[in-house]
Amino acid sequence: MTSPAKVAAGPGSTPSFSSAAAIAASQLWKAAVAAAARAGSSGRARAAAVTLGIVEGNAWGWTSAATLGSFAAAALLLGAVVFRSRRHPRPIVEPALFADRAFSIGNLGTLLFAAAFFSLILGNVLFLTSIWGYTVLHAGLATLPGPALSTVVAGPAGKLADRFGHRAVIIPGTLCLAAGVMVLRSAGAEPDYLGLWLPGACLTGIGIGLAFPTLGSASVRDIGDDRFATASAVNAAFRQVGAVLGTAILVAIVGEPATLRAALDASNNGYMFAVLASLASGAAVLGLRRQRAPGAPGGTEADPNQPPARASPASPVPAPAPPPAR
Repeated sequence: MTSPAKVAAGPGSTPSFSSAAAIAASQLWKAAVAAAARAGSSGRARAAAVTLGIVEGNAWGWTSAATLGSFAAAALLLGAVVFRSRRHPRPIVEPALFADRAFSIGNLGTLLFAAAFFSLILGNVLFLTSIWGYTVLHAGLATLPGPALSTVVAGPAGKLADRFGHRAVIIPGTLCLAAGVMVLRSAGAEPDYLGLWLPGACLTGIGIGLAFPTLGSASVRDIGDDRFATASAVNAAFRQVGAVLGTAILVAIVGEPATLRAALDASNNGYMFAVLASLASGAAVLGLRRQRAPGAPGGTEADPNQPPARASPASPVPAPAPPPAR
């Protein structure tokens, strides 16, 4: 879109910010509900209540009975899930998993980073199609360098995490994503793909490749083999919930801009949310400690620059004394 006329969709025009965001949120929500089916009816209802309150908050009013009721229902359902999980003999999610520090921090970081990531994906498409006037196909091609770089970076990121610890990789990734989004946020109504958008997209791609897979790895690093599948599923659920919340929050931020200036302001606010969510993810990971060496006493951390310690040889057993002569 190159003029304010396309911001508010009319007959035969490009979909507006709000209609395109609502369509994307609906599709993403369906995918998230399907992925969260293992959480049971209470889990799905809780997520639905939160999303409903966020998406409809602007229309209903953030202090209206309907909005506050949605959030209250979500809180009550969350309490019900926790209560049942703590008392059921075979809960879907074992509460004991959250006693593991890396598991809890990794999942919190995953949720926050997913909110930033998925809001950024939708925000980029809305910006390119609604402000710069790109077609959907052109917008898809324009965003391609970011995912391509994420793919390239993800492999080396795992090796760096093994050597220096997960925190040393995740935090630079969250900072890199935030920096890239700030570059994208500086874009105006005049298209400048090579000079502005491409560098910002590359920064975000590098940040995603560093942080996203490493967060998943960190969340399950200390989990035993007997619980690894459950822990991985829980991390995937946190990622999907973050996706739904990030998209819903972006829809609420975007609203229904009627002018080009209003659309630019909405885009800037949406990008700022992605920046703050990414930085919050990095702040959460500050509490992540380096993985302990197997069998290390007293929480001693593993030194990645030292070879694994070997067990000291057993002391020789003295030979029994000969019997006294008779």
